[in-house]
Amino acid sequence: MRAIRYRPFILPIGAALLAAIFMSACQPKLSQEPAILDVRPDRLERGTTLIIEGPPYRAMGPVGAALPGAPAFRAKVKQTVVILEGEFVDANGHKSVRRVEITGTPVPSQVNRDFAERVLVTMTPAIRAEIGYATFAGKVGVRQQDEGERPVTFWKGDGSAPVRLTFFPPTMRSLAQLLVELLVDDRAQAWLGLQTEETDRGLKVTGLEGPGGKRSLAATQGLQVGDLLVKADKRDLHSAAGLTISLRQASRRAGLTLTYQRGGSEAKITIPTVRKPLLLPATLVYLGIMLIFAVVCLAAAMLISGVLTWVERRVAARMQFRVGPNRVGPQGILQWLADGIKLMLKEDVTPDAVDRPLFKLAPYLVFLGLLGTFVVIPFGNALIVADLNVGLLYLLAITGFVAIGLMMAGWSSNNKWSLLGGMRSSAQIISYEIPTGLALMVPVVLAGTLSTHKLVEMQGGWPWQWFIFDSPFMFVCFFIYFISALAEGNRTPFDLPEAESELVAGYNIEYSGWRFAVFFLSEWANIFVIGAIATTVFLGGWQVPGVSLVEHGQHWYWQLLGLLIFFAKSMTLVFVIIWIRWTLPRFRVDQMMDLCWKYFVPWTFASIIFSALWLWLAPPMVRLGMQFLTFGICGLGLVYIFFSRVIYNWNQNPEKRFSWNPFY
Repeated sequence: MRAIRYRPFILPIGAALLAAIFMSACQPKLSQEPAILDVRPDRLERGTTLIIEGPPYRAMGPVGAALPGAPAFRAKVKQTVVILEGEFVDANGHKSVRRVEITGTPVPSQVNRDFAERVLVTMTPAIRAEIGYATFAGKVGVRQQDEGERPVTFWKGDGSAPVRLTFFPPTMRSLAQLLVELLVDDRAQAWLGLQTEETDRGLKVTGLEGPGGKRSLAATQGLQVGDLLVKADKRDLHSAAGLTISLRQASRRAGLTLTYQRGGSEAKITIPTVRKPLLLPATLVYLGIMLIFAVVCLAAAMLISGVLTWVERRVAARMQFRVGPNRVGPQGILQWLADGIKLMLKEDVTPDAVDRPLFKLAPYLVFLGLLGTFVVIPFGNALIVADLNVGLLYLLAITGFVAIGLMMAGWSSNNKWSLLGGMRSSAQIISYEIPTGLALMVPVVLAGTLSTHKLVEMQGGWPWQWFIFDSPFMFVCFFIYFISALAEGNRTPFDLPEAESELVAGYNIEYSGWRFAVFFLSEWANIFVIGAIATTVFLGGWQVPGVSLVEHGQHWYWQLLGLLIFFAKSMTLVFVIIWIRWTLPRFRVDQMMDLCWKYFVPWTFASIIFSALWLWLAPPMVRLGMQFLTFGICGLGLVYIFFSRVIYNWNQNPEKRFSWNPFY
């Protein structure tokens, strides 16, 4: 009866609620919410543009004047200021809480011109001098003031979730970018005899000195220290690169016209360019530098592969109480060189029934897939060829050439054993690429970036600061990646594509000579790549314990120590890979596929979901406590199990003898 009594009121109330929901969904929304959504990038160098964006910053004016479709309201923005308020930590670890205000440039929305979608700030030398080489954690604000109105400030960041920015010295770049800057950006100024400083309005002349202390070419035409260069011919000057481009494009007959400001007035000078130097385009210089680095990476990959063949044979011999190669060179260390020369001098036989183009291309395609990974592996703070913002995605994509090459080798050989090996290889690699990629995505969720360099920077030098110990899910994902990478690389116990007892040699059975050697070079290069990627993503990379990122980048000895730490971590994993090969038996095909699809894939999906929820819901102090707990239980527990097993085996050894000498 009570339900019947209130039924006449339920219908109108429900209709009103539905109408309110419908009206709120259909009404036009403001282009601005009262908060900043994104501040990027968080790694800033000279010339980098800081982008602050979100829903556009609404111009002050009548209510509703900024709605889409409303009458145009064009308020003149008097000033837009970016505010950094929080803690700055310099290269020496000194902390200071201060407020820095920088003039920004608002970029209007393309949908509604009465709004600014983003505010841009270019890191000029003047701004860098004010901030210094430091890390920042705090609030970022944008203060916008219109004519006749009070200023409005929007903020992002608070005490629990501060905005973090890192201001690096200009040398903290990838090697290729650094060389392009040295070879291209500064050469035009050197020829003109100019020393400049980048400002918001142009290039400020800070020095006029030619080569060898002579009077500079620009000074002979009347230019003075303190002048502001605003144009070169018809190009607005905002950086040294623009001056270089203008000089390169300037006619030798007409000369280079520079427009400058002095004392509030504007004037022009013309510099003769009859004897101007040859300035190659930056793109061409960059391609040349990348070609040089490609050759260096090729030599490094072949050297690492060759030395690892000797290391594996010596380790395997030690495990089996043998000596191993010890004749060619001291302790046989040049054995890999002798084997390589022998294979190069052997006859390269190509069977009649093969598909010749594909047969010849396959081994090089496999090696190319592994060589390309060296481009984005950060061996040190500045020792990276190209710091791609999608570096991890590039790694997963470039290694796909390996699967194509192995399948191509198996099919083009026109041999049943080769075809079976190629089919096994393609099925195995394609299957295990899924858990490999998903396991690598868990650190990406934590760091919020795909850059391999940035993934290292987001970690720390001490073991409990590594991503592997961030949570139990991350610890398990490390082992999933490591095992899946072994399966992708056809390493024992997943060497089914080249199982000698079943397929004689598998996909490479018809190869000989140099092409046969390329397959083995690729296999051992892959061992190092597995260790290097695991070190980069999970084990802290080149981070030196107790040394800040800024301090690390300012001293060459920290760079060298970081390189040694990176190689030590990678080679430790390489030793584990070799150890596994000479310890475990080979899996069956069904066991291998079950491990991938029934266990690894579901667990990695669950890890991504739980890691995202953990990052979203867990407070910073709880996450920090979990890091120490995971390190204590999983990390130290693993060390305890290892050494307890070593002691047990030692006690079971009746001879109780052990030699620390690796060369016996």
